[in-house]
Amino acid sequence: MAFAAFYDANVLIPHEIRDVLMIAASTRLFAPYWSDDVFEEWLANSVEKNLAPKETVLRFQSMMNEMHPSALITRNRYENLIDAMTNDYKDRHVLAAAVIADADVIVSADTDGFPKDSVEPYSIEVQTADEFARTQAALSPGLFLEQFLRRAAERNWLSINRGDGPLSAEEIAMFLRDGPSQMPQTGQFLLDLLT
Repeated sequence: MAFAAFYDANVLIPHEIRDVLMIAASTRLFAPYWSDDVFEEWLANSVEKNLAPKETVLRFQSMMNEMHPSALITRNRYENLIDAMTNDYKDRHVLAAAVIADADVIVSADTDGFPKDSVEPYSIEVQTADEFARTQAALSPGLFLEQFLRRAAERNWLSINRGDGPLSAEEIAMFLRDGPSQMPQTGQFLLDLLT
């Protein structure tokens, strides 16, 4: 069975982190997963905090499901497991869905929500988006860079069309390294690959 990663909502909400995680998934080196509850949480938080309009979030979710048709774990598959999980109450749906996905890792900004004793029985590790993306990039640097450059070209085109001017791959990597996304390892790894 392929290595599998379950994405928590908090790593899908910030667009720059979501971009890097989807770049990692596009390498096809692992199987990505998410759930109905993760998508609902992403939508609710984005709209409530005015981070993105509902239509934009739904469009991204649809695109993700099209790119990875087996990735969505529907609530009816994991809802009976939620109460049996022993991690942080608000994150129990994440662990339950990750168990159904047979995930090897949960990618989350809230690693404290998944204490070791709650995930060990399922042989699941918990990593930040930075740890996970950096590890995936190191497994196949050429492929990861190729996918990053493809997405960087799309972001550059969007930036120019919005009237914001050109946006280079190096600038995106520097933003990952130094910006609020807290992805210093991944950003630096990409910068090293670009030079």
